[in-house]
Amino acid sequence: MSVSRREFLSASWDQSIAFSFLGRAIAYSTVPLAAAQTFCSQPAEAASTAPSLKYIQPLHVPILVAFAKVSMGLDDQDLTEQNKTVFIANCDQLMGQAPESVRADLILLFNLLQFPMSRWMMGVSDNWDRANPKDITALITNWNYGGIKILRYGYQSLLSLLQVSWYYVPVAIAGTGYPGPPESIRPYLDFNGENSP
Repeated sequence: MSVSRREFLSASWDQSIAFSFLGRAIAYSTVPLAAAQTFCSQPAEAASTAPSLKYIQPLHVPILVAFAKVSMGLDDQDLTEQNKTVFIANCDQLMGQAPESVRADLILLFNLLQFPMSRWMMGVSDNWDRANPKDITALITNWNYGGIKILRYGYQSLLSLLQVSWYYVPVAIAGTGYPGPPESIRPYLDFNGENSP
């Protein structure tokens, strides 16, 4: 089905409004975020994740996995439970190294995406662990090419986090033939030596 330029821009604008309005509602609501998550989220999205994570919550994990699969072409064979655990731990560690403003924006984005209402308004009807890859691809296309700066910033920040986190998983590094990050930046990516290539 073809989509006109007007329809495409309209969809992007609608998502921008949803992103801005819901983001501010989450950020400034007097209702505690944890209570709102419990009320609005569905149990299927509460996937288990690695222990001792500081910034990423269990409800964020299906979002990261879904975007990683679509944006980087990964599948279940790549994201085994062991690799997924390392990948999510890497995301959490890198968020700890990010500037506070970037970290806050990413957390706000994750909290926004995990709400069923905001997910639906962005064109993804199913829970993230069952979402149609075509819906996520359409969402990414609107974010990245729709001309709305805040959407492009959100996706590019998320993609950068996913790419660096994945390519520090040992199996990903081995598959590329790349020996690992330069020594000069390894201290910033040192996950207690457990995941080092």
